[in-house]
Amino acid sequence: MRKSIRRIIKRHSEQLLEASYLPAANTEEAYMLEYLLMRSLDKAPLAHKQTSILYNKIWSPGRLIYKSRTKGF
Repeated sequence: MRKSIRRIIKRHSEQLLEASYLPAANTEEAYMLEYLLMRSLDKAPLAHKQTSILYNKIWSPGRLIYKSRTKGF
């Protein structure tokens, strides 16, 4: 996460206001939590919506994991 934060600050010349760390049992769960956070903000990544507030260019890999475990959304 820290590496991503440094990259975003450098690329966009913006400062971090707040960071949250969500504990996860494993990588798959971490990706699912990231996807659910993106979805809870009701925002799509930049590749899907150019006016997105997210810096993500694509959906989190957790989207596919979530879909496979819940058979859709």
